[in-house]
Amino acid sequence: MSKRLARGLTGAVVSVVLLLVTFLGAGAAYAAPTPGSTAPTVHVWATSVNVRHGGATCSSSPSTSSCPTIGAVLNAGNQKALCQRVGQKVTDSGYTSTYWTWLALSSGSGFVSNVYITGAAHLAGVPDCQSGDPASVHVWATSVNVRHGSTACNNTPSATMCPIVGATINPSTITALCQQSGATNTDAGSTSAYWTWVVLPSTSGFVSNVYLTGAAHLAGVPDCYKAPVVHVPGAPTAVAATAGNAQAAVRWTAPASNGGAAISRYTVTASPGGKTATSTTTSATVTGLTNGTAYTFTVTATNSAGTGPASAKSAAVTPKGPVTVPGAPTAVQAAPGDAQASVRWTAPASNGGAAISRYTVTASPGGKTATSTTTSATVTGLTNGTAYTFTVTATNSAGTGPASARSAPVTPVSGPPVVTSKPQTTNSHYIRNRAGTADDLTTAKSEGAYDATHASPNPSLILLSYGQQAPPPDQGATQTGGGGPGITDPEIVSGAQAYIDGWRSVDTTSQLTVVISPNNDSGWISQDATAAGTDWANDVIDPVKTYAEGHYSGVVVDGGMDVEDWNGDGSPADTKTWLTAFLGATTADFVNHGAASGCPSSGGGVNVSGPCNGGWTQADYYDVSGGMFPTRIEVLPQIYNDDMAPQWELIDRYGTSNSHPKLTFVGPLTENRAVCEAGGPPSCTSAGDLTPTQAWNALWTSLRSDPSTTQTTLPYSTDLFDDSKTTTPPAI
Repeated sequence: MSKRLARGLTGAVVSVVLLLVTFLGAGAAYAAPTPGSTAPTVHVWATSVNVRHGGATCSSSPSTSSCPTIGAVLNAGNQKALCQRVGQKVTDSGYTSTYWTWLALSSGSGFVSNVYITGAAHLAGVPDCQSGDPASVHVWATSVNVRHGSTACNNTPSATMCPIVGATINPSTITALCQQSGATNTDAGSTSAYWTWVVLPSTSGFVSNVYLTGAAHLAGVPDCYKAPVVHVPGAPTAVAATAGNAQAAVRWTAPASNGGAAISRYTVTASPGGKTATSTTTSATVTGLTNGTAYTFTVTATNSAGTGPASAKSAAVTPKGPVTVPGAPTAVQAAPGDAQASVRWTAPASNGGAAISRYTVTASPGGKTATSTTTSATVTGLTNGTAYTFTVTATNSAGTGPASARSAPVTPVSGPPVVTSKPQTTNSHYIRNRAGTADDLTTAKSEGAYDATHASPNPSLILLSYGQQAPPPDQGATQTGGGGPGITDPEIVSGAQAYIDGWRSVDTTSQLTVVISPNNDSGWISQDATAAGTDWANDVIDPVKTYAEGHYSGVVVDGGMDVEDWNGDGSPADTKTWLTAFLGATTADFVNHGAASGCPSSGGGVNVSGPCNGGWTQADYYDVSGGMFPTRIEVLPQIYNDDMAPQWELIDRYGTSNSHPKLTFVGPLTENRAVCEAGGPPSCTSAGDLTPTQAWNALWTSLRSDPSTTQTTLPYSTDLFDDSKTTTPPAI
């Protein structure tokens, strides 16, 4: 029966590879002798060489002590080598090696030190050993074919898959390397689906286990290594994308595992839309995307086993078209100055896909221009008395876009005339008569009309003075002196607009400067000076300024503050913080109309800052009166007694003696009529309060007492009165 089966299992010659499963012990990972070929041949050069086995640790660490059994003694000659492994260090005849090789002998297999084998200390072509000695098995049948052959023979041994008969063996004990499941065979009442790879002196190959004494699966014979199972790759990582025009360039890092087979392609998928791109490298470009839509990308890897899981999404990118010129700026507004105009605008809705590098403002008529990298600019070289409109264009890397719509016309006017003698005195207002009703606007408009009637046609400066600035949620101000209900920011704005309307209803041409101010009492300014200053700029001054410039020519709106220390008013630090925030948030200028309370009014050493009330110094007053922002601050100092003008001259001289620019004084602020209304004597002089004429002369004389503080003009005089008394102030 066995001979008939053996004679029927024949086939063609094909080379195969087979490796053992167990990779244990010292040295490199074990690789069994290549199935389908004979075991490697090595040359023993010495005589009387012991071939050793036995011992519990012989297999893992061969040595003379761990392998005590001498199975054979060899002389010089060629031998079959199954594997080698690290063991006892042996030196002989000038050679040293820590490797031992397992030789397959017909008389008794075992280890031999590599010093007795021709070659390097570690023999090329001889695999490293598995754990344990090669097993011995008994063949009980006769004429049993030993087979090898095709690649498939390694995974599923059978007569078909292993067509080459390398030898025919009869009953004997032979060396077995491993066993493998394959075709089921039945003979002599035994059935087995396993095949064992045996090593013979002349060849090696598979023998069906039905011809080996033992169970269908042999105890002590390891299973053979099968061809690797290929899994799908892992997920790519670090996916990043760069947007282009209707496309995105995507790059990634290969997955940590390729699944046991080379990655054949990557697939990139865009979301939304599902557009894909494939690549054999770690980058690809996904095309056909929609400009302006944000996309994320995932990547999968594919090998012979299939496609692995998707990567994490990339960060979103937005493709965009080629850069075009910017759109047109909008909301262009202009404010006239002396032979110039300050122009502001809103950036265009589209920058064309690239940063705007500059704006160009053009005046008409005349074509004067100014450029800016922000949304404001000043056009100079204009002609006073000529009405101008302005357009603005934006430029980026693609060029210059269309011009904006024209601004409303504005007419530059010359600055205040040179005044070297006391000018007219205008009416300024302590705001104390607002009731929180619609009548407030009628009152404000009436005051503006009355003041214009008594001041025109000369240039005029008017002060609308409020009290302490109120914090949220009641943003606004108290009325001066704390009388009456608080006034909100919108009420201050509408009241100032009504005042200007009233003025221009009487005087349509002369230059008017309106200063709207709180004081620096310890209210919002001491809680959050930055927020308070920004609020006064954004929610009070700018709305009034925009209204005035949009409706009238020759109206200037500035911010101001009654800066002083009087019974615990705001600190120097808070006041300076407020001022910095205010001027940083508006193009309007600032007027300090406070008193230098307690500052020196005489004495030398003016280059050293002298003390004033409440921790203030001359240096502090100099800073908030022009030193911090010399081109944007003017001083309208309170002058109502004989000490006040010398105080301000010494403050100015402190600055100039320290190489700072002189302050810009525009005239005195007096309180003559307010004191009269409060119950002073009819002449208001015996109470010690200076008249506007006395105050102007005192300030003019004091400033001209030293060359470093001399003014060439002092154009204004204005006197405060309490408008809760009447809209018709008493005569000066």
